[in-house]
This record gives sequence, C-alpha cells and structure tokens, in this order.
Amino acid sequence: MNRRPETPIGLLADAVAIAREIVLWPVRIVLALAEPIGFAVLAAWRRIYPVLVDGWEVARAWIEVAEHRVRPVHGFAVVTAVAIGGLVASQFTDYRGVSVGTPQYHGVEAVAPAPRVDSQTPTWAHSITLLVVAAAAAALTLLALRGRWRTARLLVLAGAIVVIVSLAIDLPQGLDASNSSAGPGGVAVSTAYEGADAKLLDGFWAQLAAGVLLIVAGPALAVQLRDRRRRRGASGRRRSGTHERTGLSGSPSSPIQGLGT
Repeated sequence: MNRRPETPIGLLADAVAIAREIVLWPVRIVLALAEPIGFAVLAAWRRIYPVLVDGWEVARAWIEVAEHRVRPVHGFAVVTAVAIGGLVASQFTDYRGVSVGTPQYHGVEAVAPAPRVDSQTPTWAHSITLLVVAAAAAALTLLALRGRWRTARLLVLAGAIVVIVSLAIDLPQGLDASNSSAGPGGVAVSTAYEGADAKLLDGFWAQLAAGVLLIVAGPALAVQLRDRRRRRGASGRRRSGTHERTGLSGSPSSPIQGLGT
C-alpha cells in the first residue's frame, strides 16, 4: 500500500513539533536538576555567608585602625622598603638572555620563540655592587625612621648609583651577544650560532625601576619624617605652655601662688 504524500500543513506541523521537542528537552533536564542544584547552592551559601560577614568585620576594623594610625610617612616607608626588596630580588633574576636562530623564528615568536642558550643575572655584569647599595639603602632607611630623617636624602644617591650602573654597565653588556662564552667549546655564542640576538629580561627592568623608585621615595620620606618631627615638637611646646598657664608646672605665674605671696 502506497503512503499518501503529506500536505504542506502537515509538514509544517511536524516541523513545529520537532522544534518544540528540541527546545523542551534541555528545559526538562534543567528543571529536573534545578532542585538538587538549588539545595546545594543554599547549603554552600549558609556556610560561606558567616565567613564573609566575619571577614567584612575584620576588614572594617583594620580600616578604622588604618584611618587613625596610618600616615603618609608610613606609605613612603613601605615604598622605600619595596624598592630595596625589588633591588635585591632583581640581582637573582635573569637580566639578559641570548637567543639563537632568531631570523628563522620571525613571525612565530609568540608560539615558538627562538631557543635561548645563555642567560645571566645582573651580578654577572657588575658583581655584588648593587647588593652593597641595597644594604646601604636599608641602613639609611632604618636610621631615618629612628629619628635621623636627613639620612633619607641619601637614598637619592643610592638610587642614582643603581640607575647609572644599569645604563652604563648592564645595558651595553646585556645587549652584546658576543660577550658570552656559552657556545660549544667556550666559543662566543655569536660565533658558534647563526642569528644570535641578545635581549634584556625582567631582571634588568626590575633593577632600573628600583633605582628610580629610590630616587623618588627618598626625598619624599625625608620630608614626611621632618614634618612629623616638627609636629611633635610643636605639640610638645603647646602642652608645656598649657601646663604653665594652668599652674601645673609650679611656676610663680599661678594666680593662686600670687595671692599667697
């Protein structure tokens, strides 16, 4: 028996039914999973919410303490400490590297960079010079924080030494691919390999940034320490004057003592 051809209206009805099932199928799955997922989310929220509340209370308490106790001088002291720490860390980080076969990797550096056959830390170029500078900067900062605020000005000199060493010594040596004996038999990389290219790495830029930061932070820290010392001196003089006017210092200027004489 031959099947009768379906009318256009029947075909349209079938297409609508198929589309309806396609849409309702994931909806039914989502509705079936909604209840257990909702219970899981609610249980997790009941555990996380108290932790968030406690964390917010602790953060608010610390903010209130910071509003009353933290001053600009503390911020500049932290910046100076970060600069010194960054300077020390940069001395143990690769500051230059020599890659070989660079022309063959042109256009694909992001996916397959040229192989690096030589990497050096900054101490390779200037020995422990800047480690000594970092130690001196730390000592100057401690002296400044202990009352000798003028010593913070010398941080400018420490930062200048870092910048000069970076630009005058490390920069030219770091970009000189021939200044390396990492090739076979101790031959220079530029001689042993084709397309040798020296590049400055993160250690150089961190070192240079630390020097600039010391130049900026040193005078700012000195100014803040000087102003704090002046404010304390003025506050002490005001308290002393108040005691004298109220007769607490035992001076003859007290009205009661004047009546008794």
